[in-house]
This record gives sequence, C-alpha cells and structure tokens, in this order.
Amino acid sequence: MRHDDGVSRDFQWVMMSEMERAVWATTFAMKATMNEGALRAADSAVDKLRALEATRSPRLDPEIEAALSGINIERPQFDGWYRVALKIRWGLRPGFTSPTEEECAAAFERYRRAEFY
Repeated sequence: MRHDDGVSRDFQWVMMSEMERAVWATTFAMKATMNEGALRAADSAVDKLRALEATRSPRLDPEIEAALSGINIERPQFDGWYRVALKIRWGLRPGFTSPTEEECAAAFERYRRAEFY
C-alpha cells in the first residue's frame, strides 16, 4: 500500500483482495516485531503476490461467467459491459489497458459459444 501515489491507504486496503490483505497484514506483523521496514516489506509481499496472480486466473473470464449465468447481452451492450467488467477485475493492475474492438468481438464470440454449454 503505497502512500506516495496520491491514493489513501484506507482506500488501497478496501480495494485489496482478501488474500492480499492477509499477506500484507502477516508480513507487516512479522517485520514489525523485528524492527525492520514493515511497511516496505508488506508492500513488497503484496506486489509479489500480484505478480503471481497475474500469471493465473482462478476465476472464469467475465464473458464465460455471464454466459453461464444465463443473462442475455446483445452485441451493442456487450462491449460496454465487457470493458467495465475487465476494469473492475483488472483495472488496478499495472499495465491494464481497456480491450480493443477486436478483443471485445472475440470475447462476444466466446460468450455466445459458452451460452450453449
């Protein structure tokens, strides 16, 4: 939880996943008792966790979750919904970019195919 990036620590805490909070708090508690740089160590531990999480996705892609839930999204509404869904899920990650038209089209096709399974 960086305090020098203009975002309050409280807000950063709220935006962390449960796993990130657990890792941050555990690392902070361990380092605080050893008089080491507890804040930096905890921030670093969360950064490492996020790097690991970026390589795997325990959840289904948003378009698959939508298809499996049975909701019907027409193509004109899909692109906007998909961009928002990805921003909610990945927007705080370094390097996140909104999907292109082509990526939205490919996601819509995955959504349509998944509807039938």
